[in-house]
Amino acid sequence: MKVGYPCINLSINCRSSNTFRLKNYSEKRLKETINKNLECLQTILEFNVEHKVYFFRITSDLIPFGSHPVMNFNWQNHFSYKFIEIGDYIKKNKIRISMHPGQYTVINSNKRHIFENAKKELKYHLDVLDLMNLKKQCLRGDAFAEDKFEELLELKDGAKLSLGQMKVTNTDFDEFLGER
Repeated sequence: MKVGYPCINLSINCRSSNTFRLKNYSEKRLKETINKNLECLQTILEFNVEHKVYFFRITSDLIPFGSHPVMNFNWQNHFSYKFIEIGDYIKKNKIRISMHPGQYTVINSNKRHIFENAKKELKYHLDVLDLMNLKKQCLRGDAFAEDKFEELLELKDGAKLSLGQMKVTNTDFDEFLGER
């Protein structure tokens, strides 16, 4: 059994969820914050391995404004080498990683803009894991409408994702996919 914890290590003075206010957004500030967050994530993972903790949930706040419309900086390319290093470390040490959107990512909303924002948030999470070559995302949801299933599949196709990369833990969704 692998025992772990979510997002914040209280034993070391390093957090991978640093952010700043939108009104203070600049590319320089964004780069500095992302760099610090990725360095802290690596430090946390190293601490965990040293203490035989092999399960960890990566914060959704790793990349400030990762799915926000203000984001016009290609953080994926700029920091790709750091993501690869972190992913290699995770795989080398057989750390079980999870990452999932926060409570305000509502994929079963009837409001179009909320659903569209949720799709952007899911894409952001998949980008993070994909950059680390960790190709799995788990969603939890209830009572999806059939049109939402179709659009989530479109999200996967549009983002060039395989069904294996995104796991939705919902019986209705599993049954729907079984019918395809």
